[in-house]
Amino acid sequence: MQGTKFRLGCGQQLELSFVELL
Repeated sequence: MQGTKFRLGCGQQLELSFVELL
């Protein structure tokens, strides 16, 4: 469960970074 949670967190961070670049 911890691995999945970490994965989701990373995905959100990457998404936020992508939006900032735009």
